[in-house]
Amino acid sequence: MKKILACLLAMIMVLSLAACGSDSDTNTDPDNGQQNEQTDKPGQGTPLESMNFVKVPEDIVGTRWEFCGGFLNGVEMDNEQATATLKRYGGKFEVDFNAADSADFVQGGGVLSGSCGADENNDMIVLSVDNNGTKIDYTFLFADLNGTTIMVMLVGDSASNSYYFRQVIEG
Repeated sequence: MKKILACLLAMIMVLSLAACGSDSDTNTDPDNGQQNEQTDKPGQGTPLESMNFVKVPEDIVGTRWEFCGGFLNGVEMDNEQATATLKRYGGKFEVDFNAADSADFVQGGGVLSGSCGADENNDMIVLSVDNNGTKIDYTFLFADLNGTTIMVMLVGDSASNSYYFRQVIEG
């Protein structure tokens, strides 16, 4: 029951953040210093556009993050879809950061261990795992949703698909 409530709260936070997003952006024209209204932003219409991304947390080592929702084809998962996604992964879908350069990707009863590291700007983490001889890279970004940091795993090459993970606090 606590997991369902946590997932629902995370989804509500995401929706409230998306509702507060703006469709237009102003920028300064470097030639004349005037501000121009701009409505055609790159990536416009993707769920990631409305998120407030932050740097990789400094204390990431030793943390565990569990699945709590996401977007599929640009649409927020409802509770039924999130439950079905969790079930597809065997009821357990999490990432455990064991050390500065290694992490475990836990799905159901299986664990894929791999190497990981932040990019040079500390904006994201890439986790590389070997799945039966196939190297798979998972990209994780971090976003602030009303004071809570969530981890966003990009799925495939589209910004319209992502999974959200919340940090598990023991105790």
